[in-house]
Amino acid sequence: MSSLNAVVICGEVERGLTDVKLAISDAHVGLTKAIRRQLQASCWQKCPFYFARNQL
Repeated sequence: MSSLNAVVICGEVERGLTDVKLAISDAHVGLTKAIRRQLQASCWQKCPFYFARNQL
């Protein structure tokens, strides 16, 4: 767990974050990897803002 993203998400889980159904973020590789590892029961979606911005 070397990335800051993983540490932040792990900290949220340790403080009681449960039952996450959907995680929405930009497509940062470290962040999406941390979400897959720490929030295994959740789905991931790219933020619509970033998706639209990348289409321009």
